[in-house]
Amino acid sequence: MAARDTQRYYWVKISSKWFFRNHKIELVRDSEVGHVAILMYIFMLAESASHDGRLRCDDELPYTPENIVTLCHVPKEDGLKAFELLK
Repeated sequence: MAARDTQRYYWVKISSKWFFRNHKIELVRDSEVGHVAILMYIFMLAESASHDGRLRCDDELPYTPENIVTLCHVPKEDGLKAFELLK
C-alpha cells in the first residue's frame, strides 16, 4: 500500500487585475529595489499561509528581516532596503 502524503498545502490567491495594476504595487515595482520587494512580499504571503496569517518559522520563532532576505536569496543590502520600502 502506498504511503499517504501527510504534508499540508496552502493556496495564496492573488488577483492579477488587482496586484500588478495597483498603484501602490506599481510604485514599489518602480523603485530601485522594487523587484526584490515584490519577491519578498509574495514569499511572506506564502509563508504566512501555513501559520494562520502570522509570519513565523515555527509556532515559537518569528522570522526576522535577515531570515527572509537569506531565504529569498537576494543581496542583503537590497533585501533590507526592500523591507524599509514595504513598511
